[in-house]
Amino acid sequence: MMIDSITATIAEQFEWLRTRGRSSGLSGLRMAPCLINVVVVSLVKALERFESFHESDNSEAHKQAAFSSYWLSKVKPIVTETYHRHTMYITVNESFAFMLALHLLGINQRRISDEFMEEFVYSLYFRDTSPRQMFYTFAMLDRLNKAVPGTSVII
Repeated sequence: MMIDSITATIAEQFEWLRTRGRSSGLSGLRMAPCLINVVVVSLVKALERFESFHESDNSEAHKQAAFSSYWLSKVKPIVTETYHRHTMYITVNESFAFMLALHLLGINQRRISDEFMEEFVYSLYFRDTSPRQMFYTFAMLDRLNKAVPGTSVII
């Protein structure tokens, strides 16, 4: 079932983030199960509506990345166990959404500049974004990733 697969991917990537961030205090983060369910169901329904409208049955990676980012940043299923004033915790859902999108596209995060990531996360948190905008951004990132060989920064 698509819902189970998406939920598993999100949970796997979240655990990777938590494990990677133990030294920076990210181990105090957790996902609220009821909220992750809202994210996944909303994502699946949005993809179904999009595909129905465009008479397509192909949820390509760019669409999945865009809608995943959109719903993760809107629902904010990652919560902290304690209050933190550090910006890293304020935008953790948006940062995770971007990292998950890169994973879905097969783009190594090291190929993305810190400046681009910060701008994208800032936009998700503070600006009114749409899945369509994100679709084009992720399509561009994917094309750049494939066009520029090696491990150099692509944007």
